[in-house]
Amino acid sequence: MTETLRTFRDGEIIFREGDDSLAMFVVRKGKVRLLKTGPNGTVTLARLGKGEMFGEMGIVDGIPRSASAVAQGAVTVEVTPRHNFLDKLQRDPELALQVMTKLVERLRAADEQLALRLPGEPSLPEPVYDIDDSPIDADEDKPGLFGRLFNFSRSSSKNEGKSSVNKSASGPLRIGITAFGADMPPEGLDTLDALSQALEGLPNVILKRLDAAVTWPKDVIDPETARQSAQREALTMLAARGVDVLVWGRVETIGHLLEVHATAAPVPHELRLGRMSPAAAVFVPLESLSDSMPSLVRAQVLAAVLAEGTRRVPEWYTALQADVSVVGGELPRLVAGYAAAEQAATYLVWANAAALCLGADGVTPDMWQQVVQAYENAGRRLPRQARDDWADVYTGLALVEHMRSERGLVETAPGGTVWDGVIDTLKLALESVRKENRPWEWALLQERMGAAYYRQAAASGDDGQYKAALNAYQQATQIYTRADHPLKWAELVSALAQVLQVYGDMLGSAPALERAVELLQATLDVRPENSMPLLWAASQNNLGSALFLLAKRKESTDTYRQSADAFRKALTVYQVNGQGRQAAITEKNLARAEAACSTRSRRDERLAQPGWSQHASEAEN
Repeated sequence: MTETLRTFRDGEIIFREGDDSLAMFVVRKGKVRLLKTGPNGTVTLARLGKGEMFGEMGIVDGIPRSASAVAQGAVTVEVTPRHNFLDKLQRDPELALQVMTKLVERLRAADEQLALRLPGEPSLPEPVYDIDDSPIDADEDKPGLFGRLFNFSRSSSKNEGKSSVNKSASGPLRIGITAFGADMPPEGLDTLDALSQALEGLPNVILKRLDAAVTWPKDVIDPETARQSAQREALTMLAARGVDVLVWGRVETIGHLLEVHATAAPVPHELRLGRMSPAAAVFVPLESLSDSMPSLVRAQVLAAVLAEGTRRVPEWYTALQADVSVVGGELPRLVAGYAAAEQAATYLVWANAAALCLGADGVTPDMWQQVVQAYENAGRRLPRQARDDWADVYTGLALVEHMRSERGLVETAPGGTVWDGVIDTLKLALESVRKENRPWEWALLQERMGAAYYRQAAASGDDGQYKAALNAYQQATQIYTRADHPLKWAELVSALAQVLQVYGDMLGSAPALERAVELLQATLDVRPENSMPLLWAASQNNLGSALFLLAKRKESTDTYRQSADAFRKALTVYQVNGQGRQAAITEKNLARAEAACSTRSRRDERLAQPGWSQHASEAEN
């Protein structure tokens, strides 16, 4: 690549929001701030130091700058022109993966700072405690995931008047279709043309037919390993070609089929409902194309990009619902005659796509059961050695079961809870996910397990389940460490502290409550008030709750004062940022803490008075 060095003075603008994306940059000396102008003014998205890359987003997207870059102090940057950078992306898969990961991590950090959460049902929201009752979800007054996805007309001051759709749905959906290998028979070309025409019929899309093909390694015997290798190459091509979703695959010569995959850039460090993993594929016969097969491929492509939550357009969800409905009753007929592994891959595609539709209005219990049945059908057809494929199937099923349990749609056995089935399915997923090979997914499944055990413990009162929840969250923090992933670590530690509060209060254990206080205090170090005010306030509010419970246990006036101080800090931030409901909860918490502190202070004063003083006071009265 051809690089040049440029220097900037403190406060000098490197590029402005809206400028053409003509180059990418790497910080060689000093620091750079990325700024975004929004409805409430300018927000700092990131502060970058030596060795960090920026400006690559516009090059990959092919759109103007989405933020401004400003020098913080004296700065030296390395500048790489756009065409040289794209050439390097095509030749260097590791760089392409690094760029994609960085882009999505930056988007996620920006969302956290703007207090906008991308959809990812079932959610694991950070609670805001009402110390008079139970933890209350800070987002409880906002529309649920599918209310946000399928009913975009609703907008309220509770959601700060912001439209998540407008934020992320600019421009058409860019679909890239690769060649399917050099040995494509004529009827295969006809089938691929028919599928392309079906995709062109989707609303607001641009279709690109690419000459390149994703390489399928011929010297790899294990099919899982071969698919994962091809998936990595597909991700590289996705980034280099600037499309939202890549349709790729191969000719399966034995069955005379097209094996069709759809890949979108994954949001890292999240379990996404409906995510199209390498195990999910549609097998399309070359001889004849049934009426419902194009609908299945369309659903596969739409779900691949919508599952990641970075592009959201109402028409796409409407189209997804329609295609899922068309295929649902036809699925057993479509897979008839396929090999077991091919049936499993096709069932998984439909199950993932249909899972994204489960929260829409009018969804019946039969639809929920149909999705669960599709996942189970996929699992039953997998060969025993397909360990990674098993993990993909049971992770998807666990997310659906989690969402169904949250909605109270699960019938329980006598003495059981709605979370029993979720835990059983998560155990199956964890049996398949190898910590050494898929550490992030393993940790995220442990996070889900912690949440499920906590809900189960709250329903049953079994202290063994509280211990299981604590263990699961602690397992997750082995991977998401404070040093390497501070924001995710803080999220996990906050959940761990929540369990400790409830468990410690139930047992009357001051050490458990003290540990919860220590953990929440630690989260404040990685959630600064100036850049993450709402997350900082949530930590302060929950710290206040932990201190309040500890003060009751220790009968400590000073601890009550500390509790009130934490609530007061959280309340100020909520009021400044217009978070009415959170402010109301925190104000109630503050009033209780102040009242308890006042009562305890008067008691301490009476105890501190000498006996003769108390008798004299009583005589005067």
